Amino acid sequence: MVKVLKDERPLRISIGDNERRLFAYLEAKRTITVNEFAHLLNVSKRTASRSLVALVRAGVVRIYTHEKDDYFTLA
Repeated sequence: MVKVLKDERPLRISIGDNERRLFAYLEAKRTITVNEFAHLLNVSKRTASRSLVALVRAGVVRIYTHEKDDYFTLA
């Protein structure tokens, strides 16, 4: 959540295979965490987090804060 609020760089996103996999996952499961997304794509948590932050900033994905983990849904 902090990364979303702090990032003021101009927004530029592209929808590729990773994003399509995320959308398919979210259509089936409804929510995803950074750890789950990293595991789904076999990438680091940092890479997964950056992708999710960009999608939140673009308004494609929503972020929700829960006790220990943030989770994401389709907007």
